[in-house]
Amino acid sequence: MRIKSFGFLLVLGIAFAGCGDNNNEPLGVDSGSTLTKGADGPNVVVTEQNGGTVRELMTGVVLKAFDKALAALASGTQLAATARITGDRSGYAQVDGSSTTGETAVNYDFTLKFYDYSDNGSLFIGSSLSYKGDVSVIAGKVYTKTTLNGEVKFAGPYSGSIKYSEFISQNGESTSSVVFTSGGKTFTYNPEVPWGPQ
Repeated sequence: MRIKSFGFLLVLGIAFAGCGDNNNEPLGVDSGSTLTKGADGPNVVVTEQNGGTVRELMTGVVLKAFDKALAALASGTQLAATARITGDRSGYAQVDGSSTTGETAVNYDFTLKFYDYSDNGSLFIGSSLSYKGDVSVIAGKVYTKTTLNGEVKFAGPYSGSIKYSEFISQNGESTSSVVFTSGGKTFTYNPEVPWGPQ
């Protein structure tokens, strides 16, 4: 069973590999997530009209960070409870939580705290987000179901925050609503309603 579990971890690590850590941020002390960068970008206010674009952009960013975090947790012979990932261009995120593995699946429940995290050097995120769910590999294909909870601040091309409440993503796809706060206004964006607002 140990060999099978390790083999599964190896497959899982390879499946989530390719998200490089070419950022040499110092380790420092974990004193809480931050967002201090991105003020020099356009920082467009999120509205009902562009909410779909921003929802897709932000959810892509936090799910890519999830892929990196899970690969980091699965990089050893057993799943670690803590790890650290770096943005491709700036910042880092601290991973804290728990993961358990079986012969064909990983169950996880962890939080990512973001510190000026950016994969493209223009969109920066801060605050923290929790991830809970499972990943399985069946016939060489990776299947994921993740529930997101938390509020992530962002700056750069857009500015504001996005709140995920029991947001469910299955294999990167979701119809869940999010709550935006931007430009002094808070609203719920529902992708299944025309224009998105609810």
